[in-house]
Amino acid sequence: MLSQEELDQTLPAETTLYPTPIPTQCVSSDEYMPCPQTEKQREFAARLHEYGGELARRQGLTRRQFFKSAAGMAAAFVAMNETYGPLFAVSRAEAATPEMADERAKKLKGQFIMDMHTHFLRDDTPIKTFIAQRATVGKLGWNPRLGEKEQTIEDLKFANYFKEIFLDSDTKVACISGSYSVDEKYSFLTNEMKFDAREKVNREAGTRRMFSHAIVTPGRDGWLDKVEEEQAKLRPDSWKGYTIGDNTNKHLSKWPWRLDDEKVTYPFYEKLVKWSKSSPTVINVCIHKGLFPPEIEKKFPHLLEYSDVRDVGKAARDWPQLNFIIYHSGWRWTGPNAPKAAWEHFEKTGRIEWVTDLAEIPSRRRAGQERDLRRQQRAALQLQAADAGGGADRPHRADQGDVRAARRRSQQSLLRLRPQAGRLTAERRADARAALSDARGAGVHCGYNERPSRHSSAGRATAL
Repeated sequence: MLSQEELDQTLPAETTLYPTPIPTQCVSSDEYMPCPQTEKQREFAARLHEYGGELARRQGLTRRQFFKSAAGMAAAFVAMNETYGPLFAVSRAEAATPEMADERAKKLKGQFIMDMHTHFLRDDTPIKTFIAQRATVGKLGWNPRLGEKEQTIEDLKFANYFKEIFLDSDTKVACISGSYSVDEKYSFLTNEMKFDAREKVNREAGTRRMFSHAIVTPGRDGWLDKVEEEQAKLRPDSWKGYTIGDNTNKHLSKWPWRLDDEKVTYPFYEKLVKWSKSSPTVINVCIHKGLFPPEIEKKFPHLLEYSDVRDVGKAARDWPQLNFIIYHSGWRWTGPNAPKAAWEHFEKTGRIEWVTDLAEIPSRRRAGQERDLRRQQRAALQLQAADAGGGADRPHRADQGDVRAARRRSQQSLLRLRPQAGRLTAERRADARAALSDARGAGVHCGYNERPSRHSSAGRATAL
């Protein structure tokens, strides 16, 4: 949550923003500092106000009334397109013709909508900041119903959550998630509370409308035993974790952890793979990453390695049976200087921390696999050459089993490399040709069109 010093640098959004269908600058929760309005956002705001005034007059409405209509929403998307480029399928005619906008909204009403990251707060929560945020959303017109009455803590609890998600909106399916803190009263919900909410909704709906996360806390005493107990008792649809430990109260974070910790987290992955045979969705491992700008790093430098994505690649490579779903895409930048700092970093490096790092993981994995394959091939071919040539380099009899095992790995590697050859770069293609040439010299027949003689001499391996 924001400190008092940080709160003193902000203004209440409802007193400083004009009500529009789409926010014209960043409005944050208490989880991070909001960014100042950028030049492009000011351009968008000016264009939207101009369109709103002009089209409202034509339709005999106030600008505020116009922005509450489907045509007003269309006008906002038109202004977005003219500011940032053609992002949305919308026309000026739709913004200028209420009947056309209403008809389109009516056609879209039956679409399937799922919201897989929803929250409500426990009955004994001390967290009050979301009350003001709901009031702001109502006063700005983004959800006019919230502005019709005073917001209270009860509006953030289960009864109103159920009403707004499943009765007042078009949402068909939702997942109840949570946020964890070492100080448990600051955790939005316990795992048991999420389970109870899921069961209640699905029972009353008569069908499966609600899914639920369970929060995993590696490193805490008895955590793995608790995971086993809750998997059996609560049957979560997937597990969610905060590698930073405690994201809400970072000063309390005593047990940060890494996805690629073989001693700590790999036993958990083993259990997920085992459980997936009867609960297939537990292969989805949801992980909070990012939202850790340099200003926060200065306060909590020891948490940096747990907030970025350096631990994702190895875990994903070692556990291909699992899906690691990285929340926020690892986006690092938050705070008042975020747009400027992120852009300066991009101009200097061509990278977006830590989104670029996350996006590069598959290509780094493929490159690593190809290097490993070539390394295995060459090591095995050296053993095969020694085996075929005899003399001082010939392995001792006791090592013959190792040679045969290495030979099998080489044959498998060559078979696995071939389908990739068409996708290799010129440099990697040259390396592949060198490996094939070495193989022929060692008596391993390989190639796309050639086949070895059925009467190959002793000691020659065949890979087809």
